[in-house]
Amino acid sequence: MVYLWGNPNDLVKEDMKIEGVHVDSGFTQEMASFTLSKGLYGSDAHSLTSFKPFGKYGYWNLKFRFGEETFQEFSVYVKEPYVKIGKATLLISKEDLVAGTFEDVNLDIEGEDLPGQVKLRLYSLEYGTAEVFTFSDRMDFIKSSTAKK
Repeated sequence: MVYLWGNPNDLVKEDMKIEGVHVDSGFTQEMASFTLSKGLYGSDAHSLTSFKPFGKYGYWNLKFRFGEETFQEFSVYVKEPYVKIGKATLLISKEDLVAGTFEDVNLDIEGEDLPGQVKLRLYSLEYGTAEVFTFSDRMDFIKSSTAKK
Protein backbone atom coordinates (compact mmCIF):
# COMPACT_ATOMS: atom_id res chain seq x y z
CA MET A 1 0.00 0.00 0.00
CA VAL A 2 1.26 3.47 -0.86
CA TYR A 3 -0.08 6.57 0.89
CA LEU A 4 0.64 10.10 -0.30
CA TRP A 5 -0.02 13.53 1.17
CA GLY A 6 -0.30 16.72 -0.83
CA ASN A 7 -3.00 18.30 -2.95
CA PRO A 8 -5.55 15.57 -3.77
CA ASN A 9 -6.44 17.36 -7.02
CA ASP A 10 -2.83 16.89 -8.17
CA LEU A 11 -2.57 13.27 -7.02
CA VAL A 12 -5.81 11.29 -7.50
CA LYS A 13 -6.08 9.42 -10.84
CA GLU A 14 -2.43 10.11 -11.64
CA ASP A 15 -0.09 7.32 -12.74
CA MET A 16 2.93 6.82 -10.52
CA LYS A 17 5.89 4.52 -10.57
CA ILE A 18 8.47 3.70 -7.95
CA GLU A 19 12.00 3.31 -9.23
CA GLY A 20 14.76 1.76 -7.14
CA VAL A 21 18.45 2.58 -7.62
CA HIS A 22 21.02 0.34 -5.90
CA VAL A 23 23.52 2.77 -4.38
CA ASP A 24 26.71 0.70 -4.78
CA SER A 25 26.15 -0.58 -8.32
CA GLY A 26 23.82 1.98 -9.89
CA PHE A 27 21.53 -0.90 -10.91
CA THR A 28 18.03 0.51 -11.52
CA GLN A 29 14.74 -1.34 -11.50
CA GLU A 30 11.07 -0.43 -11.52
CA MET A 31 9.64 -1.56 -8.19
CA ALA A 32 5.94 -0.78 -8.82
CA SER A 33 3.62 1.07 -11.18
CA PHE A 34 0.06 2.11 -10.31
CA THR A 35 -2.73 4.68 -10.56
CA LEU A 36 -3.53 6.65 -7.42
CA SER A 37 -7.00 6.58 -5.86
CA LYS A 38 -8.61 8.98 -3.39
CA GLY A 39 -7.15 9.23 0.10
CA LEU A 40 -7.51 6.57 2.76
CA TYR A 41 -6.77 6.66 6.52
CA GLY A 42 -6.01 10.39 6.48
CA SER A 43 -3.87 10.38 3.34
CA ASP A 44 -4.66 12.52 0.29
CA ALA A 45 -4.15 9.65 -2.19
CA HIS A 46 -3.33 5.96 -2.01
CA SER A 47 -2.85 2.83 -4.08
CA LEU A 48 -2.90 -0.85 -3.30
CA THR A 49 0.06 -2.30 -5.14
CA SER A 50 2.67 -5.01 -4.94
CA PHE A 51 6.40 -4.48 -5.13
CA LYS A 52 8.94 -6.47 -7.11
CA PRO A 53 11.69 -8.06 -5.02
CA PHE A 54 14.89 -6.05 -4.76
CA GLY A 55 17.52 -7.39 -7.18
CA LYS A 56 20.42 -6.89 -4.76
CA TYR A 57 20.96 -6.32 -1.07
CA GLY A 58 22.39 -3.08 0.31
CA TYR A 59 21.24 0.54 0.21
CA TRP A 60 18.59 1.57 -2.33
CA ASN A 61 17.25 5.01 -3.23
CA LEU A 62 13.53 4.82 -3.97
CA LYS A 63 12.09 7.51 -6.25
CA PHE A 64 8.34 8.09 -6.42
CA ARG A 65 7.73 9.52 -9.89
CA PHE A 66 5.02 11.04 -12.04
CA GLY A 67 6.46 10.54 -15.52
CA GLU A 68 9.99 11.96 -15.33
CA GLU A 69 9.20 14.23 -12.36
CA THR A 70 10.27 12.96 -8.94
CA PHE A 71 7.54 13.53 -6.34
CA GLN A 72 9.58 12.28 -3.38
CA GLU A 73 12.47 9.95 -2.61
CA PHE A 74 14.05 8.18 0.33
CA SER A 75 16.56 5.42 1.05
CA VAL A 76 16.09 1.92 2.47
CA TYR A 77 18.52 -0.81 3.43
CA VAL A 78 17.77 -4.30 2.06
CA LYS A 79 19.27 -7.20 3.99
CA GLU A 80 20.64 -10.38 2.49
CA PRO A 81 18.10 -13.20 1.93
CA TYR A 82 17.06 -15.66 4.63
CA VAL A 83 19.28 -18.71 5.08
CA LYS A 84 18.08 -21.72 3.04
CA ILE A 85 18.89 -25.25 4.15
CA GLY A 86 17.47 -27.72 1.63
CA LYS A 87 13.68 -27.27 1.81
CA ALA A 88 13.98 -25.35 5.08
CA THR A 89 14.38 -21.63 5.60
CA LEU A 90 15.94 -20.18 8.71
CA LEU A 91 13.96 -16.99 9.30
CA ILE A 92 16.98 -14.75 9.71
CA SER A 93 19.06 -12.82 7.19
CA LYS A 94 22.47 -14.24 6.29
CA GLU A 95 24.10 -11.01 7.44
CA ASP A 96 22.48 -11.25 10.88
CA LEU A 97 23.43 -14.88 11.43
CA VAL A 98 26.49 -15.04 13.65
CA ALA A 99 27.28 -18.35 15.34
CA GLY A 100 26.60 -18.44 19.04
CA THR A 101 24.70 -15.16 19.25
CA PHE A 102 21.03 -16.12 18.92
CA GLU A 103 18.63 -17.40 21.50
CA ASP A 104 15.38 -17.32 19.50
CA VAL A 105 15.35 -18.34 15.84
CA ASN A 106 12.45 -19.68 13.79
CA LEU A 107 12.92 -22.45 11.24
CA ASP A 108 10.25 -22.56 8.55
CA ILE A 109 9.97 -25.68 6.38
CA GLU A 110 7.68 -25.53 3.35
CA GLY A 111 6.91 -27.64 0.33
CA GLU A 112 5.31 -30.86 -0.75
CA ASP A 113 6.08 -34.40 0.40
CA LEU A 114 7.80 -33.22 3.56
CA PRO A 115 9.08 -35.85 5.99
CA GLY A 116 7.08 -36.65 9.12
CA GLN A 117 10.04 -35.67 11.25
CA VAL A 118 12.85 -33.15 10.94
CA LYS A 119 16.15 -33.61 12.73
CA LEU A 120 18.11 -30.53 13.65
CA ARG A 121 21.64 -30.61 15.03
CA LEU A 122 22.51 -27.68 17.27
CA TYR A 123 26.07 -26.88 18.22
CA SER A 124 27.16 -25.19 21.42
CA LEU A 125 30.19 -23.00 20.89
CA GLU A 126 30.43 -22.46 24.63
CA TYR A 127 30.69 -26.17 25.49
CA GLY A 128 31.95 -27.61 22.20
CA THR A 129 29.06 -30.07 22.04
CA ALA A 130 26.36 -30.99 19.53
CA GLU A 131 22.88 -32.27 20.19
CA VAL A 132 20.24 -33.58 17.76
CA PHE A 133 16.61 -32.57 18.23
CA THR A 134 13.74 -34.27 16.41
CA PHE A 135 10.69 -32.21 15.53
CA SER A 136 7.55 -34.08 14.48
CA ASP A 137 4.81 -31.49 14.92
CA ARG A 138 4.51 -28.11 13.26
CA MET A 139 4.29 -26.46 16.67
CA ASP A 140 7.32 -28.22 18.18
CA PHE A 141 9.96 -26.02 19.72
CA ILE A 142 12.85 -26.07 22.15
CA LYS A 143 13.86 -23.41 24.63
CA SER A 144 17.29 -22.07 23.82
CA SER A 145 18.12 -21.41 27.45
CA THR A 146 17.57 -25.07 28.48
CA ALA A 147 17.76 -26.89 25.13
CA LYS A 148 14.64 -28.79 26.20
CA LYS A 149 11.21 -29.19 24.60
